[in-house]
Amino acid sequence: MKIIGVGDNTVDVYLHQNKMYPGGNSVNVPVLCHRAGAQEAAYIGIFGDDEAGELMMRSLKEEGLDVSRVRRIHGTNSKNGITLNEENDRTWVGNNFGGDCGLVQLLFNNHDVDYIAQYDVLHTSVHSELPYLLPLVKGKVMISMDFSDGYTDDRIRRLCPYLDVAFFSGSGCTKEEIDETMKKALAAGTKIVVTTMGMDGSIVTDGKERIFQPAIKSTEPVIDTLGAGDTYIAAFLLTYFETRDMQKAALHGAQFALTALLENGAFGHGEKADPSGIVLKSSPEYQKTIVLENRGF
Repeated sequence: MKIIGVGDNTVDVYLHQNKMYPGGNSVNVPVLCHRAGAQEAAYIGIFGDDEAGELMMRSLKEEGLDVSRVRRIHGTNSKNGITLNEENDRTWVGNNFGGDCGLVQLLFNNHDVDYIAQYDVLHTSVHSELPYLLPLVKGKVMISMDFSDGYTDDRIRRLCPYLDVAFFSGSGCTKEEIDETMKKALAAGTKIVVTTMGMDGSIVTDGKERIFQPAIKSTEPVIDTLGAGDTYIAAFLLTYFETRDMQKAALHGAQFALTALLENGAFGHGEKADPSGIVLKSSPEYQKTIVLENRGF
């Protein structure tokens, strides 16, 4: 299987460690899928030319991804501020609002579409904001999207008709809320819908069959939970593409997710942190910026 990630990336700055790690859903999934056994993996997105952007480019090359169509800008890469609690579960404490990369749009030409069509699976995230890409590649490649917890009825209605596989986060949701979301995604046209619920397991359905996969508890000390969901997605996509068996895919996802708990960051590659530009959620500056964004500035 050959997979390409398109869209978001970010550098996770672990403020408690003074280290930073490459990440972002559209990056993590192809990297982890490659580790799980995918023949080829690639990424298209936008990196800055600062230390964070250099870390992104260097780490993907080291993981064996094709980054020949990555865009570079003169400016700062997206960064998140992260801390870990007593259970080593991640806590998001701020960001740099996408950095300078957040000020430019990722656009595609015919050469990009032809390049993407060489792959078997395209994975992106709802936060990548790429709805215009989906009609261009539908039917040329299996399309997967992670909605995480950023889904609304409008997004489901607009995006799900193009998707082969949709992933949702059900953490903190009731059974009724999870069922309703999965039904809406299927009704909109998505073929396979997956809801992950952390240690409460995952649910997979194609509208005919419904599978519950329990989470598998780690027998080793948990170092960091960041990236566990993306690791599940990577293994699920690899196994489902190869077998078309939802049960096997969900089991492999649960098994492979354990590997994410044993290293810091989504897939390692930690370096000395550059926390410049990160605005903490607790600061007045952060709240002021949020207000400006909501007003359309």
